[in-house]
Amino acid sequence: GKKDLEAIAYVSLGVIHDNQKEYTKAIENYKLYADLCEEVGDVPGLACALNCLGVDYMLLSSSPDEPGFVGTTPVERTEEMTAYLKQATACHSKHQEIGPDSGGRFVAGTNLGLCLGMLGDVANSAKQHQDALRVAIKMQTLYGQSIAVGNLGNLALIKNDLGTARTCFEQYLQLVQALLDPEAEVSAWKILANLSTRE
Repeated sequence: GKKDLEAIAYVSLGVIHDNQKEYTKAIENYKLYADLCEEVGDVPGLACALNCLGVDYMLLSSSPDEPGFVGTTPVERTEEMTAYLKQATACHSKHQEIGPDSGGRFVAGTNLGLCLGMLGDVANSAKQHQDALRVAIKMQTLYGQSIAVGNLGNLALIKNDLGTARTCFEQYLQLVQALLDPEAEVSAWKILANLSTRE
């Protein structure tokens, strides 16, 4: 009868299974957690559950060497992988709808943008990343802005829009330099070098 403790147990089991890369078992526990959160009206808990479910479905939709990331090379997906990706999209959409705060809306928009990009819906993916960028600017988080700008740059590369990609990755470089993130800065320089080669 102690639903709050039961909910904590389910989310904890979900995290344990995630850590062991047992995503199907984690999903079972996150669904139980989501059900309890809905029952007791715990909106932040439900948002957390939806995010966890969406991310695990994204991981199941990807091959181990392509971890839920929109790359510039199209990836062949089985029907099962596509179905997982659609479930992820549904979870992130619902998370975005109930988004209890700006941080939650940013995360939901970013994940939804990634899902849509992986499904090949570049236009709606870009819209989600642009919305996430607006939220990150409003929150004044350079880290969030760098994620959104980098995702927009990747979408521009998919569309072979090298000018937009360059603008995005130059802005990404400035943001990660301000964050003093040397690993991300090296990555940005490599991407810009590859862009120059392609141009």
